[in-house]
Amino acid sequence: MRSPLAKNSAPETQPVPNAPYVKPEAAFDEAFDEGRQPRAHWQQLLEHIGRLGADGMDDRYRRAQRILRDDGATYDLNNDPLSPSVWSLDIIPNVITSAEWAFIERGWRSVRHCSNLSTATYTVNNSC
Repeated sequence: MRSPLAKNSAPETQPVPNAPYVKPEAAFDEAFDEGRQPRAHWQQLLEHIGRLGADGMDDRYRRAQRILRDDGATYDLNNDPLSPSVWSLDIIPNVITSAEWAFIERGWRSVRHCSNLSTATYTVNNSC
């Protein structure tokens, strides 16, 4: 099984930013800016992918799928326990900036704080 990247992957000698690539229409491109240049926070990952090449990415995709299959990571959309589908994993992570992470972290802290207050209130009110 070849990775979804394989058909559009660049040869190993070609860096990923110059790979055959169709810009998404009416969608934000997470990895590249309007000038088709890698966004700063994606640069290191794209360089690594470029060094791996299509064969390296295919190998990682096949290994990830094998691990998911062997570990039984499946889903069943047809309510048929005899034909579950192996969960698919995108081997390229979604890279976010440190500012985006800080925003997410603040939200998580807020939720955790509210959850702790709720638990404490419940414990105090129901301790007798």
